[in-house]
Amino acid sequence: MKLMGLVMSAAEVKELFYNATNAKIVYGHDEGFAEETLRQAVTLSSTLTDHVWPFITAYRLAHLLFRKAKLQSDFEEILKLVEWAEGSSSKYISIHSKFLKFSALNRLRMLGILGLSERQKVCLDQIITEIGHLQRVSNSTDYFNKPVQGDFFNILEYLIYNSEGDFEYPEGIGYDENNILFPRRTNDAWRLIGPAGPLDEFTYNAEIGKLELERFVSEHSAMGWFILGGDQDGIFKDTSTKPEKLPQKIRLLLKIINSGPSGVRASELADLWGGSEGDPESSARKARQDIVNYFGIRDLFFKTSQGGAGTSWAIDRNIKIYGLVNIKELG
Repeated sequence: MKLMGLVMSAAEVKELFYNATNAKIVYGHDEGFAEETLRQAVTLSSTLTDHVWPFITAYRLAHLLFRKAKLQSDFEEILKLVEWAEGSSSKYISIHSKFLKFSALNRLRMLGILGLSERQKVCLDQIITEIGHLQRVSNSTDYFNKPVQGDFFNILEYLIYNSEGDFEYPEGIGYDENNILFPRRTNDAWRLIGPAGPLDEFTYNAEIGKLELERFVSEHSAMGWFILGGDQDGIFKDTSTKPEKLPQKIRLLLKIINSGPSGVRASELADLWGGSEGDPESSARKARQDIVNYFGIRDLFFKTSQGGAGTSWAIDRNIKIYGLVNIKELG
């Protein structure tokens, strides 16, 4: 029962976050509704134990509050939120929270609050350290931790936050209506896939996507998971078994899952092998059987029609397999 409560709470927090940050709210300038909804999300997320939602909600609320913050109490509330958010195990969330923390400390100093110089220096040192970490990661892999919004718009916001100028939100700038939480970049925009297709409305960067995938796998007692579109691609059934790494096999699994109850034609599965050597139909058939053998689930796939080229394959919706897929693989 406790596990079910946690799952339901996470879903509710995600729904609140979506409602507070979707295109209608951003373009409509309804910051009052956004603030109230994000506050609800922050309160509810305090009961969660995952590595994403208790922290990203606090970060986004602090970001919103900064736009009208003038008083010492305003910046102290922002500090409380971002100091909580910077505790996330996600380097992405942590460093963005520290950016806001540095700005909040700077505005408090401008108000004449004493004794903050050392805290601001420590914050700056931490930012420099984390930037170094993220640069090393981006240089060695395809996983890039990009800003929440466009680079130039983000810079503009931080410049305003560190000044005493009024923030007048430039309508529509820095917001991509196709992506609710993270930027649409072909090298670092990912979707979560479940037994019935996409799991939510969000686009993630790779780091946050992996954390969210791990949460689904753990909370739903998944039979396995897969990643497609980066340097950690594979089909996994646990953390100790060697994964299936052949990209065509991963794409085959994704295509069957995304096909829904009607299934996907065997000929389309063969097309995944393209012009490679050998018999594509035989390769697809063997790949499907390899996946069945890998998971050890005899009825993993089933036929949805019979006979020749019309044969289609689907996956049982009770099979809990989750995936993280780069949008460039989703067509």
